[in-house]
Parts: sequence; C-alpha cells; structure tokens
Amino acid sequence: MLVGGVAAAVLLTRDSPRAPPAPIAAARAEAWLARQLDAGPGASVRCTGPIRSGRFTRCHLLYPDGDTQLMLVTVSPRGELDIEVPYPAQRRPGR
Repeated sequence: MLVGGVAAAVLLTRDSPRAPPAPIAAARAEAWLARQLDAGPGASVRCTGPIRSGRFTRCHLLYPDGDTQLMLVTVSPRGELDIEVPYPAQRRPGR
C-alpha cells in the first residue's frame, strides 16, 4: 500500500515533458546571426525559412564581396539558436 502511494506521488509530482521551443522567425534569426557572427560591415545573413527545433534550416552568411558561407541552424531544447557549419566548410567565392 505504501509503495503504491509513493509511486502515485512520484508520478503526480514529476515534471511533465517540456514542449519543444517555438520556431524563430527567419528575420529575427537573421538579425541575431549577423550580430553574433560579426562578419563586418555590409555582411548579412539569409535563411530559407523559420528556424525550428529538431531540424536544420539552411542559412547563408553573405559577405560584401559576394562570397557566401553555408550554415545549418536549429533551435536547441533551451530555445537558443544552434549553428553548424558543414565540414568541409562550403564557402562560395563571389563573382
């Protein structure tokens, strides 16, 4: 009887699973990434869509000289942007 009561108390007081973090709009993510990467004046970031948890979104760092750097971005379980640069880095020279 005591074991059943303890098990019920543990189940009732246990934290429910956390909901996945909300998607981050592409424009908001682009502004944050541009500040964090600090690639210099004239550089910008473009993402193909909102950044979601559990999947990568392709973003490109665009340099003023036309070069681009591919990044894969996702939302971490804590709601932060997580950046991965494919190896070998895929940077395309400008024209």
